[in-house]
Amino acid sequence: MSYSPFKRRIYAFFLDYVVIVVYGIFVVGTISFIFHPYIEPLFSNSPVTAELTGFFYDNIASFTLPHFV
Repeated sequence: MSYSPFKRRIYAFFLDYVVIVVYGIFVVGTISFIFHPYIEPLFSNSPVTAELTGFFYDNIASFTLPHFV
């Protein structure tokens, strides 16, 4: 079995990283734009609600992102 050259593997890794970042920005941006009227009160009512909302929002984005890409 022959292996790919190191330079090609680094390029593939970088390309994967770019695709994942663009997808993440698209997903988070879309959720923020479409659901802004519903999400904004969750961040502006109380510090506890804002902290929990940010925690869940971050976890949803980080859990679903690697599985779909």
